[in-house]
Amino acid sequence: AIADFRGFTNVADAREACGEDCPIIEEPPGAPAGMCCAVYFNGELTNVEGSQNMCENQLDGEFVHRLSIGRESENLFDCVSFMFPSLEACQGANDETAVTLNWIMSGCDRGSGDHHDSGDSIAPTPGPDGVHEEPSSWVDDGVDKAPEGACCAALYDSELDSQSTKDVYETMCATGLNGAFSFRRSIGYWSLAEDQFDCVSFRFADIDACKSANPHDADALHWISEGCEKEAPAAYVPPTNDVVCAEWATESVCYSKETEDECASAGQSCKWNPGQGCWLDEGAKLYSLWYRPFGLENFGRERSACWANENDAACAAATAPVCSYNVEFGTCYPAEERAIATLSDDGVTSALAKYFSLYSHPCFAHADEDSCLADEENGCTDRKVLEGGESVGTYSHCEPKKSIWGAAAVNACVGTDVDFTAAGVAMGFGSLDELFADAGVERVYPSPPPLSAAEQDRIKAQEAEEAA
Repeated sequence: AIADFRGFTNVADAREACGEDCPIIEEPPGAPAGMCCAVYFNGELTNVEGSQNMCENQLDGEFVHRLSIGRESENLFDCVSFMFPSLEACQGANDETAVTLNWIMSGCDRGSGDHHDSGDSIAPTPGPDGVHEEPSSWVDDGVDKAPEGACCAALYDSELDSQSTKDVYETMCATGLNGAFSFRRSIGYWSLAEDQFDCVSFRFADIDACKSANPHDADALHWISEGCEKEAPAAYVPPTNDVVCAEWATESVCYSKETEDECASAGQSCKWNPGQGCWLDEGAKLYSLWYRPFGLENFGRERSACWANENDAACAAATAPVCSYNVEFGTCYPAEERAIATLSDDGVTSALAKYFSLYSHPCFAHADEDSCLADEENGCTDRKVLEGGESVGTYSHCEPKKSIWGAAAVNACVGTDVDFTAAGVAMGFGSLDELFADAGVERVYPSPPPLSAAEQDRIKAQEAEEAA
C-alpha cells in the first residue's frame, strides 16, 4: 500500500490506481507540501542506473527515483520520499542503511517523474490526473533586492546541536530553495555565533516576494525585517583612550542637564530621551561601541556567568566571578574591579574599561531611596524620574553622584589631552579641585617624564658643587 501511494498527491488517486481492494484506509502521515526526505535532490549522477537501483531496491521501497521536477532539461535527478512527516522521521529511516538522508524544506514537489535508467527519455511522466505539480516560477536573477538589514529566511538564529543536523540543513539550504539561499553561522552584533545558524537570502524585496520562493509551503519562509546583516562585523578594535575620553567628556556635559531645554542648549552631541534624561547622541562613537565589549571572550564569559543570577540575592551570593546587581536594569554584572580586569585581558583600553565598570558601582544595587541616600560612603544619590522635558521629582533609581562620575572620568583619562573642566562646570563645580573634593576621591596627576641622562648628570654636578 505504501509503495502504491508513492507519487500520488492524495488518497483518492492512490485508491483509484490500486483498485477496489486497496488497503489504504486513511491518508498516511507524510511530508508537508514542498518538503521531502532525500538521498539526493537535484543531483548530477554519473551512474544513473546504479543510483536508481540503490534508491528503489535498497531503501525498503519508500523512496522514488525520478527526474527532478522542473529541472528535467538539466538532466538532474532525485531520490526522495514523501512518507516522512519531519526531519526526525526522515533521519530515523537511516537506521539500517549506509546512506545519508537529508530533509528538503522547500521546492520538493510531489509527482513521480520518470522512473528510468540511463537510456530513458528525460521527459517527466504526468501523474494520474494528467499533470504534475509545477514548481515555483521564481527564477534567481542574481540581484540582491532586500532592504538593508532585511532578508528572507528558512532558518534564522536556529540552534543546531549536532554536526549531523547541521549537515542536513546545510544541504537543504544549498539544494532545496532555488539556489538563492545561503547557509551560515548567525551574525551577532559583535561576532559570529558559535552554535546558531541561518539559511537566508537577500534576493527578495519584501515578504510577498520571499514567500514566492516556496508557493507550496509559504509559511516555511519568514521575512526578517531588521538585523539580518549580509556580512559579519569587522573584528572589534577597542578605541584609544583619546577617543573614549573626548566623548566621555561630552557625555558628562550631556548627563548633567536636567531639562530638555538645557539638553538642547548643550549642543548637537546631546539628545533628550524622555524618561532617561540627556544623553550622548546615538551617532557618537562611545554610544555605538557600547555593546561591542559584551562579545569579547573574557568579559563576555564573566558577564554571562553573572547574568545567570536571576535576582539581587543570587547576584550578591555569586563568588565566581564576583558580581554586582544593577537594580535599574534588573541585571547582574561583573563587579567593578572584575569588569576592569577582564576587559583589560581582552585588550580594551583603560579608559573604556573604567567607563564600563561604573555601571557595576555599588550605588546601583540599592533597591530603595532610603538605603540609597544612607550610603554616603559610596557617594550615592537618587536619580529622579524624567518625563516630558523635565524632572517630575519622583525617585527612579540609585546611582553615583555626579562628582563620582566626573572624578572617575578625569582619573581614567590622565595622559590624554582631554580637558574635563567644562564637564565639571556643567556638573555645578567651579573647578575640578572642587569636583574631587565633593567626590572624596584623590586626583591622579600625570607622572613627570623620566630625566634624560644629561639632565641627571647636570643635577649631580650641581649638587656636588653646592656640597663643596
